[in-house]
Order: sequence, then structure tokens, then C-alpha cells
Amino acid sequence: MAKIFNWFDNWKMEILDCPKCGWQGQIDMGSTNEFDELLDFRCPQCDTMLAIINYPTSDEVRENQDKLSAAEKAFYVAQREHDAEFDKNHLESPSQLPMIEADPLILVWDIEFDSGGETAGPSYTTIKHEGQVIWRESAYYECVDRFNEVVKVLRQKYGDRLKALIPTGRSKTYLYGDIISPSRKGLDICTSFPISGIEALAASGDQGALNRQRYEREFATHRLERADQLPDVAGDFLVLSWDLAENPPRVSVRVSQDAFHYDWDKGGGDGFLYVTLRHEEQELWREAATTEATYGEDGQLRFALADRYDELAAVAKSKYGDRLKDIVPSLRSAAYYTGRLAEEALGKSRNLHFPKPGDDVLNLWRRAVAGYIDAQNDVSNLLFLGEDMPSNSTRAAYWCRQAADQGDSYAQCGLGILYENGDGVPLDDAEALTWYRKAADQGEPYSQFTLGVRYRSGAGVPLDYGEALDWFRKAAEQGQVDAQSTLGSMYESGQGVPQDYVQAYRWFDKAAGNDPESLTEEGREARKNLNAVAAKMTKTQRAKARRLVREKKPTLHLLPGSKVNDCQALVDFFKAITGRETTAQELEEARATFDTHKEKGDK
Repeated sequence: MAKIFNWFDNWKMEILDCPKCGWQGQIDMGSTNEFDELLDFRCPQCDTMLAIINYPTSDEVRENQDKLSAAEKAFYVAQREHDAEFDKNHLESPSQLPMIEADPLILVWDIEFDSGGETAGPSYTTIKHEGQVIWRESAYYECVDRFNEVVKVLRQKYGDRLKALIPTGRSKTYLYGDIISPSRKGLDICTSFPISGIEALAASGDQGALNRQRYEREFATHRLERADQLPDVAGDFLVLSWDLAENPPRVSVRVSQDAFHYDWDKGGGDGFLYVTLRHEEQELWREAATTEATYGEDGQLRFALADRYDELAAVAKSKYGDRLKDIVPSLRSAAYYTGRLAEEALGKSRNLHFPKPGDDVLNLWRRAVAGYIDAQNDVSNLLFLGEDMPSNSTRAAYWCRQAADQGDSYAQCGLGILYENGDGVPLDDAEALTWYRKAADQGEPYSQFTLGVRYRSGAGVPLDYGEALDWFRKAAEQGQVDAQSTLGSMYESGQGVPQDYVQAYRWFDKAAGNDPESLTEEGREARKNLNAVAAKMTKTQRAKARRLVREKKPTLHLLPGSKVNDCQALVDFFKAITGRETTAQELEEARATFDTHKEKGDK
């Protein structure tokens, strides 16, 4: 049985035990469900109800001011102001309403947001007639009772001419509150209205209702039912994308590691949804879609998207057979079916056709198709190299572009290289330069070096040694060997800068690295240039250059007999070399390495 707390009990410190699965822990505010009068908290493992926290009454708030945080005090002050505004101005008499001659009369219940936007919740409830506000008052959450009070006043004013007061789509969540209630509460609201809610809203110009009618028309005449409606697709390993979007799309997704965030263009598009099936650049199918949920005869909530996914997957499997490995919902599509129940329903439909888990290659493709940048880069590399699948530069370029379009600097640099060489894409030097610049502006060192080369030679850009030096230096300071060697050459020859053998020596030394063997080709070339410039230098210049090089190289100093373990010098040394702090694993590995060398007597 769930524990019940009052708001000012010490429930945040309470240790809860789940009787069903054995989970134990404290209440996480980020995982609570908010209702009109309370919060509830469910087990994060099995969803069993564990706690109910009642919101405080006004008297309890006054009696516990010392327990309120600054944010809570501000909230309750705002709430009192909100209540005072409602008491001062709310609909209670027919005389407050304007005369309207229409017959039949169809009104719309809607909400408005103040400067805080949608994240702060609506500020006002509005009643509209043909798009014009005829009443506005302060809004409340789960306000079904208030809705019915308003209906009584409207009927007193307009009599039998009033045929409907229909909530807009965006107002329903705020009106009904939790997801289970609409089917029950909606009957209390609408049974006396003979006109269809969708028809009433559409007649009033509500875009959501117009989209619903459009969906019903389009879906009735154009939907995927047979395998011969799908085009042929080459390949023995097909992972398709299932995308849900508008035309043009109003939402984009930003991916950071495995977390993603949605960016909405509230002013664009009409909100009409399509679902598409794609194989990379090829769109295989497009049809009208809806995100509606309804209650089935079994009392269970059914989501139209999940049911339709099930039907689309069955047709696609009949077309492509065992070659079809999965149909993966895009990350962007999740913006339209957010909510645990909707996500679970779609997951069940998908698992029915494409059980998880798969092998490493399949799981990599699943992530790439969904929209994860790291996986898109990996798939692009696999297709270029022909690992685990036939080499295909055109497809590789496609996946490189997917990651580049999401702002990944590594992919942007790669796309610049492809356009520069015409590999998998048309040869296009201007396009190559565009992608190099995007990557360079984000600090990608090879792109910075490439821009330096172009400004030094005037290839596709004006000849500008100063601009070239800036880009070379940015890349060189990140350890880009070619940029370091080029800086050495420019200082040695005095190209775009005063001739300076000391600076030339410094940059050649960096390019050669700390390895006296110079095992890499770049390192050997840099070592050769280093020796050549040293031969041109005076004794004083050589001494100055070597002193400069020594000053730039951090050295780890340990006292005789000291232990590397617990040695701050090691941490400082790592930070000086890398420009960042050590991780615990790196520090432990470094300690072990140094201890091994000390035991051998190495200096």
C-alpha cells in the first residue's frame, strides 16, 4: 500500500521499499506525477505506486513559512495572486457575456500563455466564437468542474442556440489532467451537445479539428495495404526509418551523447502529420498519420501510431522478406508521441516484428537510422572501408551527411574531403569549402589546417597569408602535425611573416614530437626540417630555440624515493600536457606505469 504524506512531512528523506520488486530508495522529484491536489511516486523498476504526497492547504503554507524555500515562497505568492485575480474576474453571470446572433452557436474552449510560454503552463482560459475571444479568465489545472459551471452560464445567456462548447486539442491536457480521465469526464461534459466535437471545432476554424478531418479523408484513399505498393530496394541488409513529421517539419532534434532535445518552430507548418518509410535517401512510402489514442472494448488505451506501425511493418516484411532487419522510429518522431504509455505501445508493436537484441552490426545500424551521430559516423566508415558489408562510397557519403547536418565537426570535415575529391558525391570545391569552414569554426583541426592551405595558396579563397597563419596556428596548437610543420616552413622562409629561425625550430620540434626516433613519416620529415633549420642558425639562435622548446615542454619532477601514488606532480603533469584534468582511470593507469618504471630503476 502506498505511503501517504502531507507536504511538510519529511518525505524527501523517507526510504521507500517496493513490495513487488524489492527496489529501495528515496523519492525523486523528477519522477513524480503531478495532479490537481497531489503528487504520486511510482517504483522506477516496476511502476508500483509507492507514495502519495498531498499538496499543502493555504493554512498549512501560512503555518510553515520557515520550511519553504525561496522558490516555493515565490510560487505560493504567485498562486495567491492568481487566485485573487480569478476571484476578481470570473464568469458568473450572463450579463458578462456579449450578444451573439448566430444560430446554431458553436463556442470553443481554449487556453492562452503569457510571456513564460508553454513550459510555464497557460495563464488564461478563453471562450471563443469564430476565432474572437468573448470571455477570458485565469486558468486552472484539471478544471472540469469549472468547465461545467461556465456551460451553465453560457446556456443562461444563449439558450437553445448554444449547440457546443468544444475544448481545443491543446486545452484538453490542462482541462482533463491525467491521461485516464478524459473518456470518463468527457461524457459528463459533452452528452448534452448533439453536434460532433470534431465538426464543431472544424466549423470554428480550429486547426487540430481541420487536420483530423483531413486525416480521415486522406487515409481513406491513400494508405499502405499491399506489398506491391512499395518499391523494390537493393541490398541484403535493410534497416528502414519510420519517421513522423510535418511538411515542412516543425521539430528538429539535438543529440548529445544518448540524450536528445527537441527544438520546435512554433510558427511554421499547419501541424498535419505524415508517417514515412525510408531507406536512406529513398522515400518508400508516405501517408497521413494521427497521434490520437482511444479506449478499446477491453478498456485498454490504444494508440493509433502503434497500431499503424504494426500494420506497416507487416506489409514491409511481406515485400522485403528476411532482408528487412528492422524499421526504426527516428528520434525526431518521438516528439509527437511523448509519454510512457505511447512509447511502450510502439515498442511492443516493434518488438513483435523485430525482436531485440540483435548482433553488434544490426544494433549499430539501428542507432544510425534512429539519428545518433556516433553511429552514423561509424556506419559511414564501414561503408567506405567495406567492413561487414560491401563498400559503397555513395551510401557512405549519405551517412556522413546525416551526422554533418546535425552539426558534428568530424562528419563536416569528412564531407568536405568527399566533395573536394568527388568521392560518393559530385565534385564540388565550393561545397567542400563550406563544410571545411563549418568544421573549422567548431575547432576541428584538420579542417583548420585545410583552410590554412587554401588561404596560403589562394585555392577557392583570396590569397591571404595572415588568414592562413591564423588557421595554421589554431590547428597547430591542437597538435595537428601538418599545421605545425607548415608554420615551421613559413617562419623559415619568411612567407607572410618576418623570417624567424627560432620560431621555425620551435614548430618543427613540435611536429617531430617527443619521439627521437621519429617513427611516423610526418615525424621523420619534421625531424629532417628541424635539423636543416638548425644548420642555418647561429649559436645564439640555437641556444634560444632550445631554451624556448624546453620551456614549452612540461616535465614531471619527483623527489628521490617519492612514491608516484598520491603524487600531485603527476596530476599537474598530465594537465599541462593535455589541457584537461585526469579521469580516475587515467590516473590509476599512469600511477601503475610510473611505479613499474621506478621498480626497474628507470629515470
